[in-house]
Amino acid sequence: MRLAKLPGESTRGFLERLRDAVLLRISPAFRERRRLEKMVGPTGVWKALERYQVGCLKALGLRPQHHLLDIGCGPLQGGIPLIRYLDTGRYAGIDIRPESIAEAHRQVRKAKLQAREPFLAVSETFGRDELGERTFDFFWTSQLLYHLDDDLAEMCFTQVAARMRPGARLIGDFIPTDGPSERRSDNWQGFTFFHRPFSFFEDLATRHGMHMLRHGKLRQFGYPVRKTYSLSDNELLEFRKK
Repeated sequence: MRLAKLPGESTRGFLERLRDAVLLRISPAFRERRRLEKMVGPTGVWKALERYQVGCLKALGLRPQHHLLDIGCGPLQGGIPLIRYLDTGRYAGIDIRPESIAEAHRQVRKAKLQAREPFLAVSETFGRDELGERTFDFFWTSQLLYHLDDDLAEMCFTQVAARMRPGARLIGDFIPTDGPSERRSDNWQGFTFFHRPFSFFEDLATRHGMHMLRHGKLRQFGYPVRKTYSLSDNELLEFRKK
C-alpha cells in the first residue's frame, strides 16, 4: 500500500492518515467505527464526542430520573451511554433520516439495551406526530441547530415548548457570527450550515416564552479540539421557560 503525502500536510497528519489506511484494511472493528462516524460527522473522535455529550448533559444537571429527548440522535453516538445512564424508559431519540434510526435500533440490540426501553422514531416534525403526549425534562440538540433554516428552527422551538415539563431545558450549540444570519454554501450529507448571531436565538426564545443562557464554547465541556474541527468553537446555549 502506498500513500502519498499531500502538499502542505504535516508529518503528523500524514502518519495519522497512514495509520487509518492500515487499520481500515486489517481491522473490522475500525471499519465499523469509521462507518458510524461518517453518519454523524468528524472521524477519529467517536469516543471523545461520546464523552462530551454525556459529560455536558451531566454538568448541566441531567440525572437518571430525568426524561430526555435527543433530537437528531443519529446512530446513538451519545445515545447508547445515555440509555445506560438514564432510568428505564427515560430516553427518546428522533432523527429525520430513516437510515440513522435503523442503525440506532441495531446499536441498541448490539449493546443489549432493549430492556431499558428507549423510544426511537423517524420524524420530520421534531416529534409532533410520533411522541403522543410525552413530555421531557431535557431536550438535547447536539450539532443540529446550525442545520435548521428559519422555518425549521421555529418548528423545533414550537415542539419543544409544548413538551417542556416544569424546569425543563433545551440545550444545543450553534455557529456564531457577528453579522446577520448567513446561509453558508458548505454542505454535509445534504444539510446546509447556518451561521447565526446570538440575537437570532434570543428572539426565537422570547417568541416561545423562554429565556436563553450562554454557557461558552463547546471545548469548555470537553468537545475535542483539533485544527480541522472548528466545531469546538461553537457556542453552547440553554433555553428555559420563563
